[in-house]
Amino acid sequence: MQQTHKAELYQHCCDYVQELINQAQSGLKNSQKAANMEEKSSAGDKFETNRAMMHLQMEGFIKRLDHAQELEKTLLSLTISPRYKVGLGALIETDRGWYFIGVSAPKIKINQQYVTCLSTEAPVFKALQGKQADDWVEFNLNGEEDYIEILRVI
Repeated sequence: MQQTHKAELYQHCCDYVQELINQAQSGLKNSQKAANMEEKSSAGDKFETNRAMMHLQMEGFIKRLDHAQELEKTLLSLTISPRYKVGLGALIETDRGWYFIGVSAPKIKINQQYVTCLSTEAPVFKALQGKQADDWVEFNLNGEEDYIEILRVI
């Protein structure tokens, strides 16, 4: 894995966040259309229940959109310049695999290696933050103390 792979990882995270934004916007739009089409019938309670459910659904999509937009802000603040310590934008090789610090996104395979994309809220990141190559980090894994060795920070 090299510095040049960070751009591919960054783009993977951007694409994932954009997909989240699109899904939330689409859900919000569809919910709004459904609410506008709902007609008040003689069964007033049913109408009010449906409107309340649509309102809750729309609130859920608004929260998802807000979260995705926060992820987008995180990505916009990230630079993919070389790193020597673990922080936002770092690509890290450990004895447990590769990690890219940006936003939480699905794993991606690059050059026959899987890379886990982590947010700065992830417990693994919090354990590794500020560390550098050749550091050993104590980490609580499933209630058991364990260690992670940082082999390289890119």
